[in-house]
Amino acid sequence: MSVSVSAGIDLKKQEEENRKRKLEEDGGVDLSVAAGGVTVSLLPSTQSLLSEGGWRKGAGAKTKDERQRKTRKFVSYEDVVKREERIGKEKIIDMRGPSISASAPSTVVGPNIVDGKVPLGEELLHNLTLLLNTYEEQVRTASYYVVSNQKKVESLKSEMGETERTLSGVQGRISKLERVLNVFDRMERLHRELLDADATNGTFSESPEQANDLISELGDNFTEEEKTALQFYSEMVPSLLEPIVQRQLKQWETFGANEKERLMMSAISLGSSTVMNSNGFLSSVNADQAAATKRSLFVKYILPRVKRDMMSSQWDPIENVESGIELYDATLRVAKNVSISWGNDIDENDEDILLESPFGSNLSVETKDLESVVRNEVMYDVIFARLSRSLALFKPSSSLVDANTGKLHNTALHLWILPWLPYLDYNSMLPTILPDIRRKLRSMLAFISRSFGLGKDMVFFECCINALSPWRGVIDNRTLHGLVSDIITPRLGSYLSQIDVKRLVSDQNWEDVNLLFRIQSSGILSNIEFLSLLEGEIICSWSCTMHEWLLSRDRNLLHVSELYAGWKSKLFRGAPKSSSVISSDLMICRHFCAILSMISASSKMDNDALEDLMPPKSAEINYHSVLARRTKENRLREETEMRAKVATEKFDLQDHPVAGAGVSVHRGRGTATFRDVVEDFSRQNDIPFAPRMGANALKDGKQIFLFGSVPVYFDKSVVFALRGSLWFPTSFEDLVLAVNA
Repeated sequence: MSVSVSAGIDLKKQEEENRKRKLEEDGGVDLSVAAGGVTVSLLPSTQSLLSEGGWRKGAGAKTKDERQRKTRKFVSYEDVVKREERIGKEKIIDMRGPSISASAPSTVVGPNIVDGKVPLGEELLHNLTLLLNTYEEQVRTASYYVVSNQKKVESLKSEMGETERTLSGVQGRISKLERVLNVFDRMERLHRELLDADATNGTFSESPEQANDLISELGDNFTEEEKTALQFYSEMVPSLLEPIVQRQLKQWETFGANEKERLMMSAISLGSSTVMNSNGFLSSVNADQAAATKRSLFVKYILPRVKRDMMSSQWDPIENVESGIELYDATLRVAKNVSISWGNDIDENDEDILLESPFGSNLSVETKDLESVVRNEVMYDVIFARLSRSLALFKPSSSLVDANTGKLHNTALHLWILPWLPYLDYNSMLPTILPDIRRKLRSMLAFISRSFGLGKDMVFFECCINALSPWRGVIDNRTLHGLVSDIITPRLGSYLSQIDVKRLVSDQNWEDVNLLFRIQSSGILSNIEFLSLLEGEIICSWSCTMHEWLLSRDRNLLHVSELYAGWKSKLFRGAPKSSSVISSDLMICRHFCAILSMISASSKMDNDALEDLMPPKSAEINYHSVLARRTKENRLREETEMRAKVATEKFDLQDHPVAGAGVSVHRGRGTATFRDVVEDFSRQNDIPFAPRMGANALKDGKQIFLFGSVPVYFDKSVVFALRGSLWFPTSFEDLVLAVNA
């Protein structure tokens, strides 16, 4: 398209000046000349924008006038025509757009321009191409919208199908829930009928069968996945059976342990009858699911009953020992029958049976067998707690022992604590209760000693033997011997010092010797105290009697020999255990050898030799002095053996450093540590020494050891011992005394 504009001659000069000024502004390039007299574009080109820098913020002119002069002005088509008319020159506008002129250099005449005019075909081709491209883009856009809408339609159809299926599933669930609610309503009516029958003391024997049918019908409404999610066998079935189970356990309070075991098995068997028919398991039930129901019944209803019995004031741990043990054993047997192989059968859902129980807060996932549940919940939390409380409140009284015979009554410690001993080997119960037992035994022996004073020595010793001998093997020998040494031995020594040695064997009363043998054979008297009592109180008296008789004029060597043989037979063959200890003692054998020498000197009428063999008087020696001498001899002997051992080890290290590397506890670590010193000291005093294991094995990051029964730890070569609830620095001697207390 072209436009002709005529202009007067008087305007040419002005147009020329404008063109020059425009040329200066455009960098010296005349766009109209470059395009053959055709205005290339009224819009700014990319090159002009980049060259002018007008796209930068604050670029270009510095002053306001310069910015106004640099500002490009855009005019309308009508303004261009009017301006060309004023100039009087025909203006040709290229309608193909700025892209045509921008593609060619500014110094080259535009393409396809003939005689300063754009051919009509070129311009039409450009316009048609522009229209074609425009409509093609619209067609493509419309096609995209069509395809996109088709996909949306398909998606909506899929969503509609899914919604219809969901609606169908919801309708199915509604129908299933209606059937489930119907079963629940019928089960509730059954429960009400049971309550009415109980209220009227009537019978309703068909309840288990009806419950079986209802639970079977309820189970048919759920798939296996739904049963697993709902915990059908471990939660739902036991909850539905609760009234029937409670009815089965109605007579619990009036029954003994054997009848209670039968009741427990009867109640748990409901868990099998409701998930099994006469032919075995139902088609949808396996052994694990039936076992889950029985386990849940046991944990939810049986175990709380047993705990309630053990916590009841009607059960006295001291008076009703047998009934408590029978009920606990019965509970363990039922738990074992219910879950013989829990660890192999249990799944993740079954674990919730224990963890969600009313008392399951103390249970861990590892506590999988019901026997451990019973031990935790009944033995540890209930029975052991009540035993500990009864032991703490125990005070010896007149009801402890018969004042005439010395027979201990059922309040004696061993009669109500030792029967529970086989069950106390769990969760460190026995080590926890032993310190209290030792303290109460000491107070009980002190009470017996006060109750049986002078003239009742034999009854006192009989009571002490009956009270302490059952604890042999439970309490360590050092503690047991310490109790005897503090309370029994002094009185026994005083009693034996009154022995009356007869000159004729037939007249000798062996009651005192037999008592000493019996106490030693019971295991409550240490060998060193037994030998000290025998030597200091009995043999010395017998030796003095023999010596006086041999010095007298009425001596009869035949009767003397018979008396010697009788005493030798009594001491060396009277009691196997005591006789073996006597035979191995050097000092006892020396006494017998001295008496033989007396007899020999008397037979030779050598009074001087007989005088030289005079034994010490009874007033000069007793078991205290003999015990002190024997204790000193033993200590010296141990020190000599230790020095010999150390010397031997040192020699071995010097000559055979590799072969002797494992002989001493200090080998391989250089100098001995403080722990090694304490360990050697405990070994010398025959006291167990081992690190404590478990949750309370550390004190401020330091290992706790058990020195006998006393917890200790080391800090900078100082021993800290636990006394009550506080830790105190303790010497080795005080530590030994604390262990023996």
